[in-house]
Amino acid sequence: MEPKIVKRAAFTVVGMKYHGKNENNEIPQMWGQFGPRVPEIKHVVDPHVAYGVCDNFDESNSEFDYIAGFEVGSTAEIPTGMVSWEIPAGKYAVFTCTLGMKYHGKNENNEIPQLWGEFGPRMGEIKQVANPHVAYGVSDNFDESNSEFDYIAGLEVGSTAEIPTGMVSWEIPAGKYAVFTCTLPTLGETYQHAYHTWLPQSGYQRAAGPEFEVYDESFDLRDPTSEMDVYIPIK
Repeated sequence: MEPKIVKRAAFTVVGMKYHGKNENNEIPQMWGQFGPRVPEIKHVVDPHVAYGVCDNFDESNSEFDYIAGFEVGSTAEIPTGMVSWEIPAGKYAVFTCTLGMKYHGKNENNEIPQLWGEFGPRMGEIKQVANPHVAYGVSDNFDESNSEFDYIAGLEVGSTAEIPTGMVSWEIPAGKYAVFTCTLPTLGETYQHAYHTWLPQSGYQRAAGPEFEVYDESFDLRDPTSEMDVYIPIK
């Protein structure tokens, strides 16, 4: 998926700072500490938009700075234990992420449909959803030795600042994709055709990265003829 290129004016974020490698999930822990203290921040521009800002990556030890914070209109009052960080004006490539529930295995006993069944009632917990009418089934990390893989049932989000308990985020990289339209009953057949018939004859190769299913607002689970799209990365 191609990133959006946007221009942004300079702005300032106030929040809690971390420095290190995030080896022991210190950043998620910091977000947990930061949440209850959000009301202490004054002059917040938009209380519904949080920022995770990182910079100063040190290649010699893989350490970096990270701030969990909110954009503010003034840094006149910075709460104890927090800092301010100015984000410079410039042009940015914007990549979106999928956030949802994860499964790892072979799907031998229809665990993926069961995952969707568990995920559906929890969709309302996800914040900053880009489009609530489009869901994604993302798979990657296929292990040829045992046929196991990772799969996420999720929604596209504009921020991963708030990840519900039991869910994960997964970034879908920019790239070129072959798109196959199919129905849910023909999903397996479509993958077989894509990999064993179309791909060898196409002049393309499978690129690194996840493949994903897109269920838009026209998809109806109750209708076996309802269509969906499968995206496979190619090069």
